[in-house]
Amino acid sequence: APGRPAGACDMVQDMPTALSFNGTSDLASGSFATGWTQNAADLANTITFWVKADATSGYLVQLSQGTANDNGVALMLHDGNIESFLGAIGGGGSGKETTETVNNDEWQHITYTASGTGAGAQVQSLFINSVLNISGASSITRTDDPSLMPAIACRVMDSSGGEYVPDNFANAKLRDVRIFTSVLSQTEIDEVFADVNMGGGTATATLEGWWKCEDGSTPLADSSTNSNTLVLDGGTWDKSEYNLNQIGLGS
Repeated sequence: APGRPAGACDMVQDMPTALSFNGTSDLASGSFATGWTQNAADLANTITFWVKADATSGYLVQLSQGTANDNGVALMLHDGNIESFLGAIGGGGSGKETTETVNNDEWQHITYTASGTGAGAQVQSLFINSVLNISGASSITRTDDPSLMPAIACRVMDSSGGEYVPDNFANAKLRDVRIFTSVLSQTEIDEVFADVNMGGGTATATLEGWWKCEDGSTPLADSSTNSNTLVLDGGTWDKSEYNLNQIGLGS
């Protein structure tokens, strides 16, 4: 099937836990305790997560500068597809959108990578279930982002993390959100996709934040070595809802 690597139909495992966000007020947000340095002259990061979308729009994962004029890096649902957005100086930016919808009542694993050296030379790529779906250059000019704030299931609009855009909350189930300060190779992307039980071990030196979303407790624990806990505001957890027998193949 499209968007699935060879052998995916044979991968039968449990996905035992996840967090469900209601699309109107549930979110998780915080800041990087160690400080995020995203150098515009040498951009490199990867964001991965599992999602089961219940709507066609909404922000899923965002790295925000905390101002209305810079979205930082955002991954969102748009018409049921996954869309990326890489913000530019003073507003605007550029993104990519998958050619395959993901709001199909199935769990999908999303990987986003951004790389590039110099203004206007950034490349954004989106993978569905570890298979490259779309990739291309983004001709924008960025500044360094030393204090990006991570957010899940919402769009953050101010530096205090206290203002959110009502129409941008995500109605979705999310788990295993990982952020790396490197561009993962295809082999590493395959490893993260296959790591359904979240044992870790892939690119640990550049793992900036890892939120497993295993339960409904707050703060949302960071399983990297950086202690980047997030405040969970709302969200529900029901283990019985997520005992899936076929990962990436529907429930």
